[in-house]
Amino acid sequence: MFVNVIYLVTLTVHECLVMFAVDPQDEAERNEQQLAIIADHLGFSWTELARELDFSEEKINLIRTENPNSLQDQSHALLNLWTVTEGHKSTLIKRLTKINRMDIVHLIETKINKSAEEETSSHTYAEIEQTLMLDHSEGVKSCNIFFFISYRLVISML
Repeated sequence: MFVNVIYLVTLTVHECLVMFAVDPQDEAERNEQQLAIIADHLGFSWTELARELDFSEEKINLIRTENPNSLQDQSHALLNLWTVTEGHKSTLIKRLTKINRMDIVHLIETKINKSAEEETSSHTYAEIEQTLMLDHSEGVKSCNIFFFISYRLVISML
């Protein structure tokens, strides 16, 4: 006779990252590359996006003066500041849509997400499933892992 048991284990995000070999530094580098791609495409729209992201005029002017040489640097500085204060990809997509930068939204939804998928394609199904359960952008503090174990129950009759 077989008995099936399902265990639910809740781990911290750090434990999940260690268990599934998701290097936080690799993830940070990937996020940085994604922001650089977005910054490359923003151009003069960065100030409009900054206003939509609730940056004050003072903060916008500070970004301008600290990065006087290129729009890309200004865009990148904006996105870095936004990442520190909020950093939700869904918020960025909503705000880009609001300022009619659908080209960048399309870029995020296709090219950037596709490259993230390609990076995870070498992982096992279980690793991918666990990564999906971890949503770092929403500030999840733990992940749940389900273990399905089948026991063979031996009953002896005396």
